[in-house]
Amino acid sequence: MNKLSLIVAALSRDKVRWASGQLYYLLVLAPLVLGLSYLTASRVASNAPIAAKPSSLLALTLTALVESCLILSGVSRSATEIYNVRLAENYFNSLPVNLGTHLFTAFIKRLARVALVLGFVFLALRSLVTSAADLNLIFLFWLALLIFLTASAQMFAALCWVHSHRTQSKLALLLGAVMLLMPAAALGGALMLNLVSFPFSFPHGQLYLLAGAATEFFALLFITSVLHSRWRIFDLEHAAMLQSSRIANFASLATKRLWGGSVRTQLARDLQLTLRFFSARVYLALWLAALWAISLFVLLVTTDLLPRAGVARSIFELTWSPSIVATKVVAVLTTATLAALLPLLVAYELPYLWLERAVGVTGKQLWQAKCWYARIVSLPAPLIAWAAGASTNALPANYIVPALLECLWLWWLVSTLIGALAFEMPTKPGLALVVMLTFAVAVGLFVSLLWPVGLLLYVFGISQIAGRGEARAKYFLLTGED
Repeated sequence: MNKLSLIVAALSRDKVRWASGQLYYLLVLAPLVLGLSYLTASRVASNAPIAAKPSSLLALTLTALVESCLILSGVSRSATEIYNVRLAENYFNSLPVNLGTHLFTAFIKRLARVALVLGFVFLALRSLVTSAADLNLIFLFWLALLIFLTASAQMFAALCWVHSHRTQSKLALLLGAVMLLMPAAALGGALMLNLVSFPFSFPHGQLYLLAGAATEFFALLFITSVLHSRWRIFDLEHAAMLQSSRIANFASLATKRLWGGSVRTQLARDLQLTLRFFSARVYLALWLAALWAISLFVLLVTTDLLPRAGVARSIFELTWSPSIVATKVVAVLTTATLAALLPLLVAYELPYLWLERAVGVTGKQLWQAKCWYARIVSLPAPLIAWAAGASTNALPANYIVPALLECLWLWWLVSTLIGALAFEMPTKPGLALVVMLTFAVAVGLFVSLLWPVGLLLYVFGISQIAGRGEARAKYFLLTGED
C-alpha cells in the first residue's frame, strides 16, 4: 500500500505539472467549446417536438451498444496503462513493485479517465432530459457504479486483446472475453437508463440491477487480477507491438500503381497500421460506422418518422426528399467517423517522425499522404450509406444513381476537409478530433441540403485550405512542434 500511494502521488504531481502548461486549453478553449456545444444542444432539446419514448427493450439495446462502444474505445489506452507502453512509468517495471500494485495503479488511472468523460456527459444529459438536474445521492451512486463497471471491463478487454497476439488459441480467448463482456454491456446500458431518468423496469426491481452490476464489477476485477498475475511477464513485449506483422501487405499492393515515391510509401504504411488495428479505436470506428448504417435501415423500414418521397415535378426536387436527405446525412456521419482515425494515427506516428526527416520527405508529400489516407480509409462510408438506403426501397427508382453520386461527393468533401486539417494540432489528438469533426460535419450537413452551393465552396475554398494544410505540415516537419 505504501508503494501504491507513492506511485499515485508521483503520477498526480506529473499531471499537475502537465496541467500547468496547458492552462489556455483547460481554462479557455475547452470550456468555450464545451459550453457552446451544451448551449446549442439545450436549445435544440427545448425546441424539439415531444416524441414518443421508445420501448424499454429498444432503449436497453441502444444503451448496451453505447456501453460496448465505450468499452472498445478504452482498450488501447488501458493496455498502455497496464503495461506502461511508451510511458515514463515504464521505469516502475524495473523497480521491486509487485504485480498487484502495477494493476491497481493502472486501475486508478483508468477510473480517473472514465470518470472525467462519463461525469461530464451524464451531468449534461440529465440536465437536458429533466426539468431540474437534481444531483441526489442516488444519481451519484448509479454514476459511480457505471464508472467502476466500465473501467473494469476496459481493463479486462485490454488484457485479453494483448494476450491474444501471443497465444495460439486466439479465437477461443476472444470468444470467452466477449461472453464475459456482454453482461457488462447490458448492465451498463441499464445503468445509463437510470442516469437519464428513463422509466426502465429492471426484472425483479432495481435491487437486482445493483446486485448484478456489483457482481459483474467484482468478477471482472478478480479475473483481471488473476490473468494479470499470470500473463504480465510474458506479454510485456507483445504489449509494445500490439499487433503482429503477419498481415498480408495488401496496402502496398493497393497503392503501388497509384502514387509514386514517398507519398505511396507513407500511405502504404498508414494503411498497414490501420489494417493491423494500431489502436482499439479502429474497432470503435468500424462499430460506429456499422451502427450509423443500421440506424438508417431501421429508421427507413420500421418507423414512419420519415415520409416517403412523393411525386416530384423534376428530378432535382427529389434531392430534398426526407429519405434521400437522411441517406446523405448518414453518409456524412459515417465518413467523418472513419476519417476521424487520422488525428489518432498522426499522434501515434509522432515518435517516428524522424524517419520522414531522414529520407527527405517534404511537407507537401507528408500532407498529401495523410489527406489521401483520410479519403481511402473512409471510402466505404458512402457505399454503405447508399446501400442501406437503397435496400429499403425508400429511395425513388429514378434517383438511385444520383443518390450514389451525391453520397460520393459528400464523402470526397468531408474526407478532404478532415485530411486538410491533419497537422493543425498533431500533438493534441483529442482537441484536433473535436475541431476536425465539428468543421467537417457542419460543412457536410450543410452541403447535403444544398449540394450546388457546396460545389462553389469547394472550388473557391479548397485551394486555401490545402495551402494552409501543406504549410502546417512543412512547419511541423521542420520544427516538430505544434
